[in-house]
Amino acid sequence: MRLSRLLVASAAAIVAVGVTVSGVVSATGGTAAPPAGAPIHVVDPPAAPAAAPAPAAPTNVTLVTGDRVRVDGQTVTPLSAGPPMVRFTWGGDAYAVPAAAVQYLGSTLDVRLFDVSYLARTGGSVPVTVQTTGAAAPLAAGTSTLSATAHRIGSKIKSGKLTGVKKIRLAHRAGGAALPVAPAVAAPTGSGLSYETLTVDAVDRNGAAAQGIVLVQNVDDSSLALILSAVDGSASFSVPEGTYSVVADLLTPGDGGTWDGTLVAQPQVSVRRDRTVDLDARPAKPYRPVLDPSLTTPNTRVDEIGVTRTGVHGDAVTAGGVTFGLLSWNPDPLPGYRPAALYAARSSRVTEGSFDFDAVTQLSNSPALGTTQTGPTYLLSFPHAGSIPSGVNTTLSASDLTTVDDDVYGQPGAAPDGYLTFTVSEPWGYSAARQIAVTTGDRTDFWYTSAPGVDRWRIRSDSSDSLNRESTFLTARHGGHLHQTWNAGPMVPSPAALTVRSILGSNGDSASTPVSQYTTMCPACRQDDNGTLFLAFADSDPTHSSSRSDSLTPSRIRFTRNGTLAWSSDNLPAGSVKPYSVPLPMLHQPANYTLDWTIGNGSGSGDPAAITDTHWAFTSQPGAVTDLPAGEQCAPDASRSCAALPLLFVNYQLALNHQSQAAPGTPFTISFTVGHQQGAPAATGLGATVSVSYDDGKTWSDPKGAQADGGGKFSLAIQHPDSPGYVSLRVDAHDGAGNTVRQTVIHAYQLAS
Repeated sequence: MRLSRLLVASAAAIVAVGVTVSGVVSATGGTAAPPAGAPIHVVDPPAAPAAAPAPAAPTNVTLVTGDRVRVDGQTVTPLSAGPPMVRFTWGGDAYAVPAAAVQYLGSTLDVRLFDVSYLARTGGSVPVTVQTTGAAAPLAAGTSTLSATAHRIGSKIKSGKLTGVKKIRLAHRAGGAALPVAPAVAAPTGSGLSYETLTVDAVDRNGAAAQGIVLVQNVDDSSLALILSAVDGSASFSVPEGTYSVVADLLTPGDGGTWDGTLVAQPQVSVRRDRTVDLDARPAKPYRPVLDPSLTTPNTRVDEIGVTRTGVHGDAVTAGGVTFGLLSWNPDPLPGYRPAALYAARSSRVTEGSFDFDAVTQLSNSPALGTTQTGPTYLLSFPHAGSIPSGVNTTLSASDLTTVDDDVYGQPGAAPDGYLTFTVSEPWGYSAARQIAVTTGDRTDFWYTSAPGVDRWRIRSDSSDSLNRESTFLTARHGGHLHQTWNAGPMVPSPAALTVRSILGSNGDSASTPVSQYTTMCPACRQDDNGTLFLAFADSDPTHSSSRSDSLTPSRIRFTRNGTLAWSSDNLPAGSVKPYSVPLPMLHQPANYTLDWTIGNGSGSGDPAAITDTHWAFTSQPGAVTDLPAGEQCAPDASRSCAALPLLFVNYQLALNHQSQAAPGTPFTISFTVGHQQGAPAATGLGATVSVSYDDGKTWSDPKGAQADGGGKFSLAIQHPDSPGYVSLRVDAHDGAGNTVRQTVIHAYQLAS
C-alpha cells in the first residue's frame, strides 16, 4: 500500500468514504487548497438523527485509508485486500489500524479514526477535520497533496510526519453519537506514587528498528497505567513503580509495499527503577495453519492472533476492555500481491493475573468476503492459556474437523439469502465471529479447535426478514458432527435462556475499567415478589433464541394479577417493549396471573402481516425455588435463587419447503411441541387443541384435539384448501397443574404451487 492511499485529502479516498471537502470543486473533481495554515473541514453527508447504540446487525465500514472492514460486535473482518491490521478494543469499542497508518498515530492521525465500532454506529462513514501546515498544494483529480512524497513504512523519512498536514482528526457529526474517548497515549497520573521511566526498544524481523503499536499495562492496578502508543523503534513512558505487561504488534516491511505482523510480549516485567524492555520479532515463528491437500483448498483466508491480559484483580484486558492482536486478509493468489504473514514470538508464563493467547483462521473459496459462499467455510481456533506459543504452523486432516450441517429456511415471499455467523469464545473473554453469506437450503462447513474443552461455539442465522436466531453454546469435537435447522417455522416466544451482554466496571461500577460480561438469564422467573422477563423469539428449534427482539414491531406486553391489570407496555411512550429485564409485580400470596406478548415483524423486510400473540395463564406463589442450570442467573439479584414461572411454550415443526411453503389441496400434518422454559421441571399432564384459519384469522375452524406423540410432541392432520394463500394457526395447550397457553400465529406458512 502506498501512503497516498492513506490520505483523506485525496479525492478518490474522499469519494470512497462518502465525505466531501469544503472549498471550490473543479469540473475535473479537484479541490483548491484553502489559505495556508487554515483547517480543511471534511464533513459527511447530511446526518441522520442522533445515533443509537452499537448496531446489532453487522455493518460495513470504510476507513480513511480506503480499507473496508465488516464490524460484528467486537469482531472485525477485512473486506478488501491489504496489509495486516493492528486490532484492539478499548472502552468496549473495536479498533482496526492498517499497517500503513501505524506510524502516523498520535503525531498526525487521530487514533479514533480507526474506531470501527463508532464508525458502525454512525453509519459507516468517516467525518474528519484536516489541519494543514501551510505547505498543502492544490489537488488534482484523484490524486493526493502528498503523492510526490509518498512513502511506506521503513523509509528514511521520519515517521509520523506528512508534508503539508499537521493533524487529521475524527470530527463530530451534527446530531450523531458523541465522539468516543481516545485511548490513552500519555503517562498515567497518581498522587503519592514513585515514578520510573519504562523504555520499549522494538526490533522487526529484518533486525531494523520496528514500527508498531505497544500496550503497556500495570498488572497490579490498570487504573494506574494503561497506555496505548505507537512505537518507532523506541518509546518511553513515565509509570508508577509496579509490575507491568508490555505487548506489541510489530510490523516488518517487505517488497512491493507489503508488511508482516509479529505479536511480541514481555507479559510480566518488574519496574522498580528505570527499565528498558526489549521486544524482538526475529525469533518469532509463523502463524499459518493449513488444510491437508486431500481437502478442499480455499483461496482466501482471514487470520487473527491476539492476547488477553488480566491483572491481579481481574481488571483491564478482557473483551470489553482491551484485547490486542493482528489481523490479515489474504487473497491467495492475487496478481502482484504477496499475502501478508503473521508471526508470534513465544512468551514466558505469568504468575500474576492471567495472560492468554488466541488465534482464529477462516478459510473459504469466495472471491470476496460478504459474497455468497457456495463451498464450505473452515473456521479454525487455536486458544492457548498462559502464554504466547511459538507460532502455530500445522496441517489439519479431515479427522481433526467437526462437520457442521445447517439447513436454512426463508420466510414466504422473502429473498432467499441471508447470513450464518459462527462465533467461538473462550472463558477469558475473547470472542471471534466470522460471517458467511448463504442462500436457503442445506450447506456443510467445518470447524476445528485445538482445545475442545475450552472453546464455546455458537451459530447465528440472520435471515432476509431482518431478524436473527441464535443457537445455544455448542462443543466442537474432532471428528464430531453438528446439525442445526434455521427458520423452519413461524416466529414464536422461545423457551431458551437468553444470553445478554453488559459492560460493567471491573469492580462492578461504571468508574473502573469496562469489562464485558455475558450472562445467561432465566426467561421468566420470580424472586420474592419480583418477576422478571428475559424473553426472545425462536423458530422451529426450541433451543434457539434471538438477540434482536428490539426489531419486532409491534412488541406489546400486558400482565394481570387476579384479573387486574398490573403492567402494560401500552403505557410506555413508544407503546412497544423489548422484553429484556421487564419487571412483573407479583403478589405476596398465591395468585392467578396472565401474561400476553404480541409480536410482529412490521419493521423488518419479512411479511408485515405475520403476527404472533401468546396468552399465558398460570398460578404462582412466593417461596418456591427452581434448580436452574449452571451459569443461568436470576434477576434482580444474580447472587440469589429464584423460581421459574410455569409458562408453556409452543414450537412448530412443519414439513415445508425452504421458502416455508406447502402445496394447496393436499393433506398436511401440523406438528408442534409444548413444554416449560429451559431449566424448569418438565411439564406433565399436557394436552392441546388446534384451530386453523385460511383468511388471516377472520374465521377459525373448530378446535380439534391434537394427538400426543410423547415427550411434549403433538400432531394433527388437516386438509389444505385448493387455492393459494396463507395458513394461520391457533394452539390451546395446558399442563396438569392448570397452567395454559393460547398461541395465535397469523401467516404461520404459505400455500403456493
